[in-house]
Amino acid sequence: DCPTFVLDSTTNEYRVWAFAVYNGRFHGNFPKAFGKLTELRILILSGGALSGALPNEIGNLKKLRVLILGNNFMSGPLP
Repeated sequence: DCPTFVLDSTTNEYRVWAFAVYNGRFHGNFPKAFGKLTELRILILSGGALSGALPNEIGNLKKLRVLILGNNFMSGPLP
């Protein structure tokens, strides 16, 4: 598990740049709260029990370059 935080020198706030969780730490629907992490570039939630479709909030992640959701039970279209 490796959340990576970056310090924004203009605001002195930490921003989440990468988030990785393996082996079943998340269950149920994909958390909509990830849509608020607008600086996120890498999101890995593999080997879990996520189900359902990706929420529209995933579209807020304009800087996202890597999305790995392998070995879950996701279904439905990509937003």
